[in-house]
Order: sequence, then C-alpha cells, then structure tokens
Amino acid sequence: MHRILKKLLPDAKGESIFSLAIFLDVRGFSEFSVDVDSAAVGVYVKKLYLKILDNYFPKPTFFKPTGDGLMIITDLDESDEEGCKKVINENVQSCFKLLSNFSTLFRNDAVIYFETPQTLGIGMKRCSLCCLKAGDTILDYSGKDLNFAARYLDLARPSGIVTDSTIINILSEDLKKEFVTEKVYTKGIAEEKSITISYSRKSVKIPSQNKYPIISPWVTIKDVKTLKQLDFKRYRFWLPSEPKDKRKIQAEALYPLVDKDGKIVEGSFTITELRCEYEYNVGKPCVFVYLQKLKEDAVARRVGDTMPIRFTISYMKH
Repeated sequence: MHRILKKLLPDAKGESIFSLAIFLDVRGFSEFSVDVDSAAVGVYVKKLYLKILDNYFPKPTFFKPTGDGLMIITDLDESDEEGCKKVINENVQSCFKLLSNFSTLFRNDAVIYFETPQTLGIGMKRCSLCCLKAGDTILDYSGKDLNFAARYLDLARPSGIVTDSTIINILSEDLKKEFVTEKVYTKGIAEEKSITISYSRKSVKIPSQNKYPIISPWVTIKDVKTLKQLDFKRYRFWLPSEPKDKRKIQAEALYPLVDKDGKIVEGSFTITELRCEYEYNVGKPCVFVYLQKLKEDAVARRVGDTMPIRFTISYMKH
C-alpha cells in the first residue's frame, strides 16, 4: 500500500469537500496488546475491522487504520439537505449499535478464544476537508476539522460518542435525547476559551480538568488502593505543591467493571467523582477524599474488597 501511495503522489491534487468524519478507538488496546501474543493481536485487529466495516459502516468513502482504531470518512452532498440528514442519522445509529454490541462481537468466535477489549470511544464531526486524490483514487483527507474530531475522540471516555452541533442539530428527536451538551476545555483546540460539545449521556464521563481553562498547568497525582485498605470515612492524599484554587481540587476514583460472576471485565471501568477538602497538615499540603459515595457505587457494582481502585487527584498548580 505504501508503494502505491508513493507512486500516485506525484499526480495527487487537493479537492475541497464536505464529509462526515468518524474516529473509533478501542479502549484498553495497549494493555491488551501487551498481554496477548502479537500474532493473535493481528488476527483480532483484522477481524474487528472487517466486522465494523461490513456490519456497521458498509458504505464509507474512505477509511484507514489509526493504530488502535479506524478513521472513517463519508462524503456528503451539501446540496442535498435531506440526503445529508439521512446519512448522518444512519451513521449515528450505527455508532450506538456498535457501542452496544462491541463487548460481544467475538462471543461465539472460534478463532478469538482470548479476552478482548470491551469498550470503544467515538469522536465524530461534520467537516470541510481537503481530499488528496490521484485521478479517482483517494489517498488521504486532511483539515482542521479532523483535529477536532480526534480531540472529541479523546474525550469519549470511558466509552461512548462525543460530537458537536454540526451533528446534533440535524439528528432525529429520538437520537438527540441520547446526548448531553456541555462546555469544555481541551488541549490543542480549546485551552483558554471553551467549546460546546455533545456526548452520549449513558457512557461518557467528561474529566473534571476539562471543565476549567487550561491556563495554569494541571498537576495530577495517582494512587491505587483496594476497598479493604479504605476502611475509613475519608482518605488523605499528600500533594506535591499547593493548588492555585483550593476550591477546585478534583478527586476521581476509577474502578473496574465486574460481571455477574464477580470477574473483572478487562479494559472496562467506571469513574466516580468524589467530595474532597484541602488542608495544610503538619507543614504539607494534602487533600482528604470522602469515601462514602465510592463505597456505595463499588458495592452496587460488585467490586470486591481486593480489586484495584485507581484514584486521580487533579488541581491547577499555583
């Protein structure tokens, strides 16, 4: 493929075009590729891409792998308003269907006998792009809107869809109800001035640090504990520096999803925001995190006493 690309590049020309861009990212793929033999990973990736393209996005204009997922482009005829609405609504429906089925895609597969990633992130946007073509052969797409779609993908955690008004405004009323709209900040495209995004309400959890301007550098500390180690009403985390605003310290707990048999579902997790209070204790800055909500959520989701719970404390450096 790279040799064909090199051969065609001298004759390539850019063409401005309206498109729907969808980025897919398999969450937990890096950990999965470490634990599973490389040949098996290759088989999984091949079969995954085929399932996605054959069953969920069978008519794209262009697609290419992105390492842990796919970029899928569908060109739009902006002169055909109803046609654009139809294409976009169908693609959003396909995204929700894929999210719903993703954890069971290989349940009865005779070749994929090993545990596979269970969650997927999706970023999507209606774009004005440059299509690089040599004759009738599309080589690639580029444009600032692709960068937005990729940034939306990064926000789609632990799984789900993140998009914006270019998509939401023309969705059916039933699909609109599946999204929440919120102002956020994110590196590269909205550091000091917020942008408005929409995300799937049932699966996306926007991190706390994305709710504030990225002016002062954020400090993040992480720790891992088990419920057995957290037999207190609150837990103290020492901070490496004093926060700029003591009222805007964010504490989150990330714990594994557990199936009905009490086993951890690899690559899947839930984030819970926790109440916390800043103190200057024995000459050092620290934050006390209150644990009642965490314990209630963990017990309700069958998290065992010895399962890992990953804490993240974030604040803006003074």
